[in-house]
Amino acid sequence: MKRNRMAVLTVLALVFSLLSACKGSKEADRTTAKSIANTTGKNVQTTKAAAAASTKANIGTAASQETAANNQDADAPDPGPIDEDYISKSVEENKIDLQGRTIKLLIGYATHEPKAEAADIATQAQYKLMKQAESLFNCRFEFQFISTWASLQKYILDNHMSGLYYGDVFRMTDATVFPVWENKGIVMPIDKYVDLSSPLFSKFTKNIKGLVYPDRSYVLVPGGENGIAGYTGTFWNKDILTREGLQDIHELVKTDSWNWDNFLQIAIVATKDFNGDGIMDQFGFTATERNLGAELVNANGAAWVEKIDGRVSLSVASSRTIHAMQFMSDLYNVYKCAYPSATTSNWLNPFYNGQAAMVFYAPWNGSALKAKGLNNLGWDRLPFGPDNNEKQFYAPGGAHNWYYPANLKNPQDVLSAMAYWQNLYDTSRPYYIDIEQSYRDYETLHLYSSLDTEALKNVSRNIVYKTDYVRNFDPVFDNYLYKLVFAKIIKMETSTIAAIDAIRAPAQQMIDDKMAN
Repeated sequence: MKRNRMAVLTVLALVFSLLSACKGSKEADRTTAKSIANTTGKNVQTTKAAAAASTKANIGTAASQETAANNQDADAPDPGPIDEDYISKSVEENKIDLQGRTIKLLIGYATHEPKAEAADIATQAQYKLMKQAESLFNCRFEFQFISTWASLQKYILDNHMSGLYYGDVFRMTDATVFPVWENKGIVMPIDKYVDLSSPLFSKFTKNIKGLVYPDRSYVLVPGGENGIAGYTGTFWNKDILTREGLQDIHELVKTDSWNWDNFLQIAIVATKDFNGDGIMDQFGFTATERNLGAELVNANGAAWVEKIDGRVSLSVASSRTIHAMQFMSDLYNVYKCAYPSATTSNWLNPFYNGQAAMVFYAPWNGSALKAKGLNNLGWDRLPFGPDNNEKQFYAPGGAHNWYYPANLKNPQDVLSAMAYWQNLYDTSRPYYIDIEQSYRDYETLHLYSSLDTEALKNVSRNIVYKTDYVRNFDPVFDNYLYKLVFAKIIKMETSTIAAIDAIRAPAQQMIDDKMAN
């Protein structure tokens, strides 16, 4: 049986080589074929995973779409050699043959579909591995693009409630899944169907477990512990700090001095009224009260919502939380070093315009800052709060991952096919990613110097991050913390203690209800 299998694989490799050799005479930028799918969500499009160069849709007649779709495989690059030893220990032992099945993946961002022409090496490698998986498992991956998270959520919920089979895999935020979708049985625990210690799955050194069922695993995290962290940190304008005679933040981190005291010192010195008209022309930093309230609490080593002794609780009585809220109020009302007119739509404008020295922002947002013409910035971690003796952070669970519907057909086979192209940092695999090269690639796209990259490595490898579950229980965050705590404290409409006391009981009740239902 194994010899027959290897013979088939050899033939497939020859076919791919012949197709690749004929490729030169074809147009380099063949457009992707897409078709409008009839769904309950809006703006739903279906794209084939084998799409070549162009990312734009070519929506024409049915005949033209079919012709384009038939030509896609001929344009796909050769997926390369198969690691026969690795496969013999995983795929062939299970004798997985999906018999030409199309595996449909629902996505809310077009970038979640790996493309051969992607700018980063990780996505390029993922594309090649995905094409190999199609050959090895005798299947085809098809991506259905639903243009907003809200539409994607509605599509999944509507179909789940109707009992319809709507797809095989979907991309969704962890905060949406846990605990509500977990409780409703919308998502499938993967450890119910596959042995996570088996060769194909053991390379995933990290997985996400449930909130309601913490002994069950729902997600294999691509890259495992080798992945690059996307946690919020500090971007700063180097020109402003140099002009004001302030120490570079990388140097403060190096001497373990990047804390709230030095953050405040920089913010005060950088706040300037250049023309003496009594109106500040430059500010120490800019933020929205909505984000800042969460970021300061997390930087002080605390969470708004955490799991303690098996119960998910609102941690509003913590001294760390109270100190963070008081510091936030002082930044605006005592030191007046924060841009005072920030809204969710304009808060970045002062930083874009060189009128703010610092901003709290995730490292991957650096590409957007570069696009605005900002070319002399730095990035490093958040400043530690005074109560954060452990020097560890909390972060909201805002990541998104691949999840599997509870009614998935042939779950073991689909999970195996998906796992094959997800882990990019396994050195036993073809096309594995060298993590150092991946960091260099990330620097080119999102950061400004090798010092920023070293800071990101430190954040990814050396600093402990725990989960603040506050976003898992929306609208606790917006309706209670943002509107009734952060906004009122900044405007000095109430005291920190009074604001927290007012929301404690109803917010906790909302958390309890979501955990129970």
